Amino acid sequence: MARGKASGISAAESTPEFLRFVQGFRDNPLGFVEQMWAWNVEGGALEGETGPDEWQREYLTALGNAVKARDADKNLSAYMKALASGTGIGKTALVAWVIIWFMSTRHNPFILATSNTAVQLSSTLWRELSVWHNLVLNSSWFSWT
Repeated sequence: MARGKASGISAAESTPEFLRFVQGFRDNPLGFVEQMWAWNVEGGALEGETGPDEWQREYLTALGNAVKARDADKNLSAYMKALASGTGIGKTALVAWVIIWFMSTRHNPFILATSNTAVQLSSTLWRELSVWHNLVLNSSWFSWT
């Protein structure tokens, strides 16, 4: 049974077609997030959720545009964006989505994740990453350790 919104492909079907589908999101993190999780599926973990909030959509769109620009000009520096906000608006979910998108669309990716404290890293970021990893269509690609 497909969990992705429009893919029509299940996680068990790690075929060349599925790989091409996922690789098609290399410079489109918003599309990846919209398609690789089962948003608002009755009885699903994300029932009642329609996808990223507007500010998350804007961030993911800007990130995708930066990837396209960097692909065109290798001299551009890494994309950096600061977000200041209160708690509970979805910043950590956004980071988890970006990590999973990057891991899914790159060959041998290297990701360095940091936090203010080790406790915050393990109790906040890794916990959130685990939640989204378990729900993503291609979760079988990765072993959670």
